[in-house]
Amino acid sequence: MATNTLNTRMKQRIDTASNWSSTNPVLNKGEIGLVFSGNNSVMRKKIGDGVTAWNSLIYQDEIANINGLQAALLGKEPLFTKNTAFNKNFGSTAGTVCEGNDARLSNARTPTAHTHTKANITDFPTSLPASDVYS
Repeated sequence: MATNTLNTRMKQRIDTASNWSSTNPVLNKGEIGLVFSGNNSVMRKKIGDGVTAWNSLIYQDEIANINGLQAALLGKEPLFTKNTAFNKNFGSTAGTVCEGNDARLSNARTPTAHTHTKANITDFPTSLPASDVYS
């Protein structure tokens, strides 16, 4: 079978939003209708289905029309700010992570008296060099 090359150029229908609304055409199935502002900086599109008039078609570039977007957004992690250790709860009460000058970070507790026998200390030296005695 021979290969044939067909040079074509596709042209889309393009108009302002007010003109589209006032004429309210039915686009052919798969036909793309583009909306532009006066300076061509804003482009939006609708795709025809062959039966629905322009004013009833949805814009294909709206975020709400992306399949599965809302479900994906509902499953996302809640907003948190940088450097919060993966969204832990910070605070100054039990069950929260200490931060800043939290009172729990100070050593203001009263020391508890305790003793150890020489046998409890596993690395207790048996002798001291003279330099350690006088330092």
